[in-house]
This record gives sequence, structure tokens and C-alpha cells, in this order.
Amino acid sequence: MNTTEFMQAVDKQLLKMTDQDKVEWMRDYARTQMGNQREIFLESLRTPVIVEQAISIKEIEEWLVKVEDQEVYFTSFYENNWDNHYEDYTYVDDFSIVKYLLKAFEIAEELLNKRDYRKAADLYDWLCTVPFFVYDTEKKEWIDDELDMERLVESQMIQINIRQICINLLYAHYQSTVKEKRASVLYRYLLWEMCQDITIEEIFSVRPQEVKDSEEFLVEWINFLQKTSGDRAGNLLTQAYLYRGGIQLLCESAGKNKNRHPILYEKACFYLYEDKQFSDCEKLGLEALNNIAESRLIRAKVANLAAKASIQLDHLDKIEQFYEAAFYSESSLIHYLRLLKLSNNEEKTHKAALFVKKLPDTFSKKYFNGNTQLNENWLSDDSKRLLRFFNKEFDFIYTYCEGEKNDLNWNNSLKGIIVPLFFLILDKNNATSKAKKAIIKKLASRLNFYSSEKEREEDYLDLWKKTVKLTPEQRAFYLVWLNQKIAALTDVIVGGGYRKRYSTAAELIVLLGEVVESNGTHDGKFKVINWYKETYSRKSAFKNELDKIS
Repeated sequence: MNTTEFMQAVDKQLLKMTDQDKVEWMRDYARTQMGNQREIFLESLRTPVIVEQAISIKEIEEWLVKVEDQEVYFTSFYENNWDNHYEDYTYVDDFSIVKYLLKAFEIAEELLNKRDYRKAADLYDWLCTVPFFVYDTEKKEWIDDELDMERLVESQMIQINIRQICINLLYAHYQSTVKEKRASVLYRYLLWEMCQDITIEEIFSVRPQEVKDSEEFLVEWINFLQKTSGDRAGNLLTQAYLYRGGIQLLCESAGKNKNRHPILYEKACFYLYEDKQFSDCEKLGLEALNNIAESRLIRAKVANLAAKASIQLDHLDKIEQFYEAAFYSESSLIHYLRLLKLSNNEEKTHKAALFVKKLPDTFSKKYFNGNTQLNENWLSDDSKRLLRFFNKEFDFIYTYCEGEKNDLNWNNSLKGIIVPLFFLILDKNNATSKAKKAIIKKLASRLNFYSSEKEREEDYLDLWKKTVKLTPEQRAFYLVWLNQKIAALTDVIVGGGYRKRYSTAAELIVLLGEVVESNGTHDGKFKVINWYKETYSRKSAFKNELDKIS
């Protein structure tokens, strides 16, 4: 155990002891001292024991200057290891930097335990931020890739508890900073990547000394964070409310921070749901719908959490309200398809499809930089077209896909989604085949399906498919068109010898055969597959793919 862990264990034990217990223990310990140890023990009672440091702070400062002046650095060479399939820089510690850093961190911890907080804070600052230069011994030049403490830890070049070091750094700054500046100073360090998961509670739990003015600081801290924009401030504010007054205070404070920190509603609903306080979660969710602007994406997250609570309560009217709110705040496909579960779903989905046409088609960078809780609803042009397809505007989508000519770009084009979806519409066979499973799996990925209710992709697609009514003429037209699209795609992929894409063509061909057969053509699957095998008779790898998926 390190010094901090040891001292925390000692403090914990001391808290259990009465003053009389401590006196008796010290007297018993004194009796064990022999010879000149008795004088040392007596002296330690008069003044604190000062352990001689292996290296001085002045030596560390001088060493850090050498690092900055590139007198101390790592060397590297570029290593190609084809047997293990990697190529990268290999770093060499010719100047024993890691060994020196470990000693320096020990000194920082000693300073902390001696309550010399200002020196400890400064030293932790230097050690955590100093960039180490790297010299390429083969090219005889400095490389741009500097190594900082996080990189050294990630690459396992140094074995330290970076989390505990961050907590110590924050504690040292808290104890050594004047009241008026504590909140801003701590926040600056809590923005560091290495400090992202540190909580105020952890800082307050560090020894050797109780943090001073903790209650007063919490008030200052909350006031500071309420006025500070950004996700990190919102998360820290959540922690502060929970630490000071639990879920109840967090819920009460969400409305006060609705404009700058709507994330508090999301966090509060999450904790209420996890605590099985479903009625309170639903109630807070309804409050959030009124208090958070409809255009905010985070409003949809709150609505989804509250909807889960309403499901537990079997409040069907509230479920519908939250599902609709989720779509209008985040107009994703999954939110659109969920509207099919609602009453008057045809009217609601049509209204929703009209709504998305007016949405911005580019992502606003206004709040993106560390402040995603204020991000706004938007939809790309392709996503809008996709929703028009699910709104059954098939003629419009057919015309658009006809304009997409590059079949090699199939996996990134809208046509690569629309054609498989048309197959699912036209397929009259409810059984699931290998080809259908493979295509639905790829569709789920392309469509970015996700659901807080963990429903299957097929459930949503089947639900939607039941709402589609095609005339016999439409079925015949789209079957001919799909035949043409698959033939063109196969000609490009198989005819062009793009072997890595043979499986894509094979899956679509087999599904085409299944759809043709389900629409009344006897042995349609066999005929379609056999035609492609004969057409590409010399492509044995392609024929193998057809056999595997059929």
C-alpha cells in the first residue's frame, strides 16, 4: 500500500479510538523502544519527524528545466514487426526519466502528507503537464509526437495510479487556494482529460487533513457551476447537488438550471428510474417537456427515460406523449417508427414526415465544443429522404435512387438502404432465411437502430411493413426495377472482380429469388440463383458465396 492508502487506513483506525485509547497505545509503543531509540521517540513527540528526501525539490526543478531545454528526453526508432502485424515508434528511456518521475511523485506525496500544500500543488502541476521531447535516432531529428504523463500511462511506460495523483493534485490546490478562487481553480483542473471522472466527494475524502470550509465551499461551487456553461460543468453540478442533498435536491434544482444545464433533468430522471421512483420520474419528465426547448436533443433523452417510467406505471396516455416529444426533439428513424405504436398513428407519422422537411440539414457547431447538452435537432438530406420512404413516398424515392449511378458506392449510398427495404416490403414469405437475416443485420447498422426498450430491429420493420399497401401494378413495377438494380450491381462487383464484395451481391441475389418466388413465380429462387451462376460461370468464388447464403 502507498503512503496515502496507509495514512487513510491509520486515520480510519484513529477515529475509532478514544483519547484514552490513543494515550495508552502511545505509552505501550514507548515501552518497546530501546537504547537511543528512546531519545528519538521523545524528540518526535516534541516536533514532527522529518524524513530526509531522496531528492530535493530544487533538484526536481532543475531537472524539469533540463526537460524543457531538451537536455533530457526520450529517444525512439520506427519499428516494423510484420510477424505481429504492427508498425509504430518504439520509445527508449535513455535518461531514466520514468525512474526520476516516480521519485518526484513520492516527494509530492510526502509534501502533501506534511501539509505543505502549496509546494505539493505546484509539484503535481509540473509533473502532470511537462511534455517530454522525443528524438528519432534513425532520422537524427526531433519528432512532433511529444509524450506527456497521460501518454506515458496509456503506453504503460510508467506504472502509477494516475487517478489518485489527480485527486491529490486537486486536494492540494483546494487546501492552498484562497476561498475566492477555489471554485475556478478546481474547475480548471477538473477540465483536464485525466481528471474527467474525479468527484468532489473523492477530493473531500483525501487525508492527511479534513478539507476546510467544505459546506461553505459547496455553496460557492454550486453557484459557480450554475453560471458556467458546458457538459463538464453540468455533470459536476449534478454531483454537487447529489452530494449536498441527494436526488431530491437534484430534482428541485433542475428547473432553475433549465436554460444552461438541461442535463440535470436527464440525470435526475435517470436516478429516479434506477431508484424505481417511477411516478416521480414521470412527473419530472413532464416538467422537463415544458421547460426544455423542443429543439434540444437532450429533451428526447429525458422523454425516453420518462417513457420507461410510464411503461412501468402502465400510463398509456403518458407513453404516447413522451414518444411524440422524443421524435420532435430528436427526429431519428427509431423515434419515427415508434409513432406507429400510437393511436391515430397514420395521422401522426404523416405529420412527423412533414415536420422533418423543415429541419436544418446540417449540424450546428454552435454548442458542440464541450456543450452537447444544448445541441439542437437536425437531419441530413439522406435521413430526410429515408423518412420520406418510410412515409411511403415511394415514387419520390424511386426517382432519387435512379439518379444515383455509382454502384460501387453501394454501402454508402441511400440506394444501398432503399433496395433492401423494398425487398422486405415485397416479400410475402414471413419465414426468415439466411439472406434475409444477413440483410436485416446490415440494415440495422446502416439505419442506426437503437432502442432503450431493447426491441429487435425486425419488430420495427414488421410493424411498419404492415402499414404498407401496394397495388399489384406497383408490386410488378418495383420487382422489375429491383431486378435491374441487382443485375447492374452484380455486373459492377462480380464483373469487375471485387471479390471482397461478392457476399453483398450474393445476399441480394438470393433475397431477390426468395421475393420473386413469394410473389407467385414457381421455383423463382432457384431460377434467379441459377441464372447468375450461369452468367458468371467462371467466377467460382462468387458461386461459392451464392451457395453459402442460399
